[in-house]
Amino acid sequence: MAYYSKEEQETLLGYCAAEDCGTVYTTIPADIRKYREFVYDFKEEMDDEGRVIVLSGKCDKKQIKLVKPRVKREYTEEERQVLAERMRLNREKKNS
Repeated sequence: MAYYSKEEQETLLGYCAAEDCGTVYTTIPADIRKYREFVYDFKEEMDDEGRVIVLSGKCDKKQIKLVKPRVKREYTEEERQVLAERMRLNREKKNS
């Protein structure tokens, strides 16, 4: 069996209160490579070619978190001019 199809690929991150640790399950190749570094007590499933196609295991609970997405701020033309002037002054101060 090769890698899972795009429709079947998933990554699940959880928190197990009973064991006070995070849990990881993934079938996404890029996530397998990323999480393999810090997941412990893990199990891997291999395909016929020896590639890891499933990774599941535990990690430190502090590694399981969601962050708020950054919001792109829209500036008015006056705010842009003020920021540009501030940057120009800081560059001049830095170069002198």
